[in-house]
Amino acid sequence: MDSKHPAHTFFVRPRLAPVRKLQDDYVSPEYLGANAIECLGLDFTSGTPLDPRTNKPERHAEPFTQLFPFKDMERAILANKPWVSGGWTYDLDGWDTALDNWWHAKKIVDLLSLYLYNHHEADEDIEACGIIDSTGWRQRGVPPEYRLNRQDDAVKWAVIHIWHRETHKPEPHVVCALADRVPLRDDQISVPELRTILTLSGVRALDEGRGNRKRIPVTVVSAAGRQLRIVVGIVDSKNGTIEIREGPIIDFSEGVKKNWKQWITTLCWISG
Repeated sequence: MDSKHPAHTFFVRPRLAPVRKLQDDYVSPEYLGANAIECLGLDFTSGTPLDPRTNKPERHAEPFTQLFPFKDMERAILANKPWVSGGWTYDLDGWDTALDNWWHAKKIVDLLSLYLYNHHEADEDIEACGIIDSTGWRQRGVPPEYRLNRQDDAVKWAVIHIWHRETHKPEPHVVCALADRVPLRDDQISVPELRTILTLSGVRALDEGRGNRKRIPVTVVSAAGRQLRIVVGIVDSKNGTIEIREGPIIDFSEGVKKNWKQWITTLCWISG
């Protein structure tokens, strides 16, 4: 074994390679079964998995991550007024029917980032930061070598933003925003969702201070068109398991104001 690479990456690599070769838009149940990938439902507001028998949150299940408190997030957003700065609009109005699903999805994830980072008092003379500045999460670029995008005649899908905890924080958790042209499906995860989870779990183990980690959660804010959902995956190289929890599809066709609770909850997922 190459001592320069953590054991976790050696678990991820042989599982990621065939996913990169998949030409389908969605991952088939047969593929998941053959590769021992378990999929469960996810409660959007609490982060706990759903019991497949009742479709309700499991009482004693362990959440992969703790969401940022909803009331604290809403209070901070209303105080910061991030939509005032930068000339952005407050809502998701102005959908352009001439643009494809990828552009609409990118509009959603970019606006989520704006809500987290902007502050209405920020200008050349005053340094004022958005809510995420106090959470220990930092945004990073998406290196091209991660290969977290696909293009043909236009962009088909791409990871737009990545957030991770500062190095001194103990958690190896990583969050990202994915924009896709292909519609979301309640009954299936997409190939980009699975590929993103495996890739970011592997590269997170390479970060300084994370080499001994055997269990790395990845949260994907997955957007397609005017919809999004939360998909959380945990790659556990110690026990040799991959578990994916898939949240409900949230429709933002009517904008942020009419879906305010869902919008704030999504921000809580990114900053949890």
